[in-house]
Amino acid sequence: MQGFTLIDLLWLRTNSNVILAVQPHLQHIQQKAFAHLMGPNTVGNTNIVQWVNEGDAIIYNMSYNNSKLIVKNAGYYYLYSTLQLNAVEKCSLITHKVIRKTKAYGRELELMKSKSFHCLNPIPSNGKDSDGQDLLQSFLAGIFKLDSEDEIYVTLDNIKKMHPGPTENFMGAFMISP
Repeated sequence: MQGFTLIDLLWLRTNSNVILAVQPHLQHIQQKAFAHLMGPNTVGNTNIVQWVNEGDAIIYNMSYNNSKLIVKNAGYYYLYSTLQLNAVEKCSLITHKVIRKTKAYGRELELMKSKSFHCLNPIPSNGKDSDGQDLLQSFLAGIFKLDSEDEIYVTLDNIKKMHPGPTENFMGAFMISP
């Protein structure tokens, strides 16, 4: 039963015959996998972003190990990643990627990539001192068919350019359809 709003469902709750028809649909939705991982407070030594699975982070019907989100159930997933980057060098190229490691192909596949070339603006746009920080945001998102045991992870070509913090950086996935 699609197309119901929360108000409709609350109204239907008073009619036990109708709510029985709605409950199986809601149970099906609740079984879909999802994950939201937060950015670290410090950056690591490799180009793979080390996510934090605590606090506001959440994982359901997926797992996380060694910086990689692991798919338990095959299906179509919406994947997203955002990174906040320090771009204080005179000019720099920044490459942010979402990678899929899969047994189906026996290798890693680049799912999404963002390249940004940025040159530091010597005069802040507001005319005030910017405290020496020039920040960029990189966001990637897309829908992909993933297999069971696929591993999803995020890379940044120069991890030292990442501006650390749990609300500035995050990645996640949620199943759209099995």
